[in-house]
Amino acid sequence: MEMPLTIVTRHWTLDGPMEDHIRERAGRLSHFHGRILGCRVVVEGPGPHHRQGPLKVAVELKVPGPNIR
Repeated sequence: MEMPLTIVTRHWTLDGPMEDHIRERAGRLSHFHGRILGCRVVVEGPGPHHRQGPLKVAVELKVPGPNIR
């Protein structure tokens, strides 16, 4: 069963290969936990006034049980 995957971008546009890479890596997460209910990946660029800089990537997983922060 495939888990629901949401990819969100801020100040960045994903190209096809980068999105494919995110989807492939998210698919591997089931090796670590067999009951993942959902996955959200947030890719944030350096900001609207900058052309270069590091990307920030956050991965949020939803699994059975209470929320962990």
